[in-house]
Amino acid sequence: MAIPVMLCAEPRDAHGSDCIGPVERYRYEALPENSGSEMEYSSLTIEKRSGRLTYTAESRTSGSSERIRIETGVLGRFYQAVRDYRSQAKEEKEQIRCDGEWAYLQKESNHHHIRKYKLSGKPFFGVDGSLLILMRFYPFTEKPVWPVFMIDFSGETVTLDLRNTGEENVEVPAGTYVCYRMEAVIRIPVLRPKIIFWVAKDSPHFLVKSIGKRGPFTPSYVTRLLADENGNKP
Repeated sequence: MAIPVMLCAEPRDAHGSDCIGPVERYRYEALPENSGSEMEYSSLTIEKRSGRLTYTAESRTSGSSERIRIETGVLGRFYQAVRDYRSQAKEEKEQIRCDGEWAYLQKESNHHHIRKYKLSGKPFFGVDGSLLILMRFYPFTEKPVWPVFMIDFSGETVTLDLRNTGEENVEVPAGTYVCYRMEAVIRIPVLRPKIIFWVAKDSPHFLVKSIGKRGPFTPSYVTRLLADENGNKP
């Protein structure tokens, strides 16, 4: 689900409490902005249990499926992430873990090769679709710029600047929501590509819509909320 991020350091909850409920379930559609890619459907579950938070995203097209599972502390401290991808042409499995000072990427196809990434001095650390969790701890009324260092399961890294640019009413198949418009500007010289996320203004600030690439070489997608299965009213 569009650019990916999860903390290795723990931010303070902007609301002064644990804003994540025991179990949350959402369903999305992702429409590619060019005709070369298929419509994608995904489900997202966020569950808190025994001091751990588990983020599970499952996506599918007619010819492929992907499952990403991320484990963190209840305030977002990153522990590990696993990605399973399957299609008729290939199967891939990668794992990323963090010990606070370093992040480690290992591919199932090569158990003997582990890539290491130094994290010291980086305020926030990100892995795949967990920007959705990071944004829940953002101090929306103060509107600071948060620098986020990210690692993709492919091994690519990027730094982005995350900020709140205001409020908007956003209409999606699940309804019309009052949202914060969160912009993630990627630090690439000259181009400065931007990914836009609209998250619900009311806690738990779930994703309502997003527009942008999922990585430096991927298509752009428009992702929209199809169903909020938690009783949140638009």
